[in-house]
Amino acid sequence: MKSTHNKKRNIGLVYELLLRSISSSLVEGNQKKANLSLDLMKKRFAPGTEIYSEFRIFNAIMNTTVKESSVAAGILTEAKNAIKNIDYEKLYVEKSKLISEINKIVKDKDFFKRKVPNYKEFATVGTAISHWKKGDRSNLAQQIMNEQRLIEFMLNEKADHQDISQMTDDNADNLVVKIMTEKINNSYKDLNPEQKLILREYAVYGEGEDNSNFTDFLSELKKRSLNSLCTLKENTDNDVLLSKIDTVIKKVNNLPESNINDAEIARYLKVSELKSQIGSLK
Repeated sequence: MKSTHNKKRNIGLVYELLLRSISSSLVEGNQKKANLSLDLMKKRFAPGTEIYSEFRIFNAIMNTTVKESSVAAGILTEAKNAIKNIDYEKLYVEKSKLISEINKIVKDKDFFKRKVPNYKEFATVGTAISHWKKGDRSNLAQQIMNEQRLIEFMLNEKADHQDISQMTDDNADNLVVKIMTEKINNSYKDLNPEQKLILREYAVYGEGEDNSNFTDFLSELKKRSLNSLCTLKENTDNDVLLSKIDTVIKKVNNLPESNINDAEIARYLKVSELKSQIGSLK
């Protein structure tokens, strides 16, 4: 009998969906909503919880790359042994609270409907862990098949992935932006190259001790944007545009170039989009 995958209790998948929720909120300029999801993540995935223990095992399987199948098989053996140390009843309660809080706090009816790359691998890891927790040998053939898939998956190269422990340190907010940049490039294909560059520069230099290069970058972006707006003002005879363009110029001119936060980066993204649209009118 084939096991049914419960995505709401697949802790690796829920973690990924929370990251995507944070990314979407930041892109929309909704810092408050992003913080709610981040606080929920830091609370429920905190070290010492059973969720944290299971996630570390899940993450080790999902994001490890090895060159030998024997090494991959050894990792799975260690994972199965580690799973036995988890308090399953406590884990069930923690997951139930997490699901409830996602519904009440994130308030996104499409939260569990978001598309995730490698969904099949997430499901396979989740199903395998579920079997290991139960010690269920009723479908040994299915277990062997799942583990073989996991071994094959671990033999494939993967991109670097952030560890859950980093989400609870003092750099958590900046880490979210770095993760956001990666997710944006994969999930928001409609962003123009300059918008992706803004996100990447912010992730790397925005909160560093020496962010003078980032300040210069934003200053140049403002200058180009203002030039585009002034050129449009001089050349257009559209009364609607002329009635609003001075207000837009004032707002762009007032954008800060240092001590930038996520909300202001969202405004720079909008400015970049506006500049791109102006360019298409020429």
